[in-house]
Amino acid sequence: MALTLLTLILILLVVCIAGMIVALYVVPIEIAGTVGYHKKPEADVQTRWGAVAVDVVPGEPLEVRLLLFGRQIYRRLISVEERPPAEKKKKIEAEKRAEEEKAVPPTEMLRRFLRAWPYLKKPAFTALHSLRVAYVSSEARLGFGNPVVTGEVYGWYWVVKGILSPLNTVRLHMEPVFNERVIEGDASLCIAVQRPLMIMLAGMWAFTKKPVRDLFRQGAAQ
Repeated sequence: MALTLLTLILILLVVCIAGMIVALYVVPIEIAGTVGYHKKPEADVQTRWGAVAVDVVPGEPLEVRLLLFGRQIYRRLISVEERPPAEKKKKIEAEKRAEEEKAVPPTEMLRRFLRAWPYLKKPAFTALHSLRVAYVSSEARLGFGNPVVTGEVYGWYWVVKGILSPLNTVRLHMEPVFNERVIEGDASLCIAVQRPLMIMLAGMWAFTKKPVRDLFRQGAAQ
């Protein structure tokens, strides 16, 4: 009985690992950012992989949300302006000065990078070839307090929209306001990283090379 249960657990584990590997090859990672202005600046960054998404909302405090199938399952507020105590601040400054004194000169860092580049270019090019613009969208409500200027800007908007109209990934919309000064709107960009498994494998291969490990070790020590 115990042996059967252990076999079942091992089979489930193998199936889960295989499913994860297939998902990393098939399901792209999407990185979407939105900036907007509605009486005050707003921004939002979201990373999605299948049903899982991580939202990051800049501000004080920084807000991080974990979503599953679009439903929030975790939320945390992180203070980014927290001041350390005076004693701790002095210790941090002393450690920083000590690190600066033993810092590797830029020329040496460049030499290490050049030694590592033959191994880094494979994951770099793999990542570049995997990038795809999923969509670019913009919705704006603009008025410059001058009907002539607003009309000229609106005309240039139609020129740009006409040039970009063959691209299905680009969606632009502008509402002109001729009788008042107003700037409102949102702009979004989403980049899909296709076949993230291939990037991970190329990165793991590069990290097996000593020049790459030395470069990252030195970078972490800076």
